Amino acid sequence: MLGMESSKEATFTKLNEDAYTYFLDAGSFAAAGKKSGTTDLPTWKAFLDHPPYDEFWRSRAVQPHLTGVTVPTLEVGGWWDQEDMWGPQAEYAALEPHDSQHEVFLVLGPWNHGEWARTTRHLGVVDFGAATGDQFREQIEAPFFAYYLKDQPGFSLEDTASFQTGTNRWMRYGHWPPKDVTERNLYLGSNGTLSFDKPATDNAFTKYVSDPANPVEYRKRPIEATYAPTGSGWFTWLVEDQTPYSQRKDVATWTTPVLDHDLTVTGDVVADLHAATSGTDGDWVVKLIDVYPSDPALGKMSGYQLMIVDEIFRGRYRESYEHSEAIPANRVEEYKYSLHGADHVFLKGHRIMVQVQNSWFPLYDRNPQTFVPNIMTAAPGDYKSAEERIYTDSHIELPVAE
Repeated sequence: MLGMESSKEATFTKLNEDAYTYFLDAGSFAAAGKKSGTTDLPTWKAFLDHPPYDEFWRSRAVQPHLTGVTVPTLEVGGWWDQEDMWGPQAEYAALEPHDSQHEVFLVLGPWNHGEWARTTRHLGVVDFGAATGDQFREQIEAPFFAYYLKDQPGFSLEDTASFQTGTNRWMRYGHWPPKDVTERNLYLGSNGTLSFDKPATDNAFTKYVSDPANPVEYRKRPIEATYAPTGSGWFTWLVEDQTPYSQRKDVATWTTPVLDHDLTVTGDVVADLHAATSGTDGDWVVKLIDVYPSDPALGKMSGYQLMIVDEIFRGRYRESYEHSEAIPANRVEEYKYSLHGADHVFLKGHRIMVQVQNSWFPLYDRNPQTFVPNIMTAAPGDYKSAEERIYTDSHIELPVAE
């Protein structure tokens, strides 16, 4: 907000300390706004005055207007787009039912925000084997515009092009998500086990304590200003190694045995948590991770924990995004939400991991874990530790391509 609204020029500022420390010391969103001098900016006021998804935000949303296809449309997104990997998939899903002339197409690649316009085979330390942005521009984007703007032949995309990670190859689908998959539940069992076999009892659980005074960082520290001119980890944080977080006591971790065959996940991944908290509010972060073998031949990828899909859910909105409700303390509630799309092969010799935590800071503001009318104005005394319990009927719904 400070960068976009404080003047007619973009004025993204420097941050001379770890952003984690900066925002933790500030406290709430409101306090951080006062600390940074953004309290008179329009968007700051809008966030503060309208924390739920009320009429103020609905009237500004694009979704209700996606009711017709008036021009050929090529939706392009990245699996690790740190700005918005959800938007292209959501727009495609909204437009596709109205696509009577078959002029809406979707491309999903192994990119962060805008990387489809660059020439590189890497994202962070992950190597995809080829300059996938070049492949996209040459094989899909250029033919798309040549066909629809110049009536030239050569555009052959049926519907969706997806770069399948793990195998590192381009796939073509007649629809997204593909329909020829099998939904399988991956259960968060007791003692850190992760399996397609449903646990014998639903009463067992994994527990830990979440402390807002020591929130889980979303990327390695020190955390630079998001758009720091040099060295910011923002652009590649979604492919950072998750190993440090699996070692925290406030992050619950489940892992499969070593896979004896490739497992292909193609489509929308959904988290279905059955959990209880001793607090009266709380956030839930779920991450699906590919664990690489510990093998020196893999170099930097030896033992690497690569996030494939991930998302956060604020518990107070489990019934409605428009109206918040306190969570009944120590009562099991269901939190079911999308982790969004993936097209990934967990290779033989790898393992699948799920991590669950209750903070992702300072990417998301801390939940006080005590219900207050507006989290953004929470007082220091509202932030309290809570015991979290995740029951063994919790699972990840995986679209598995057989």
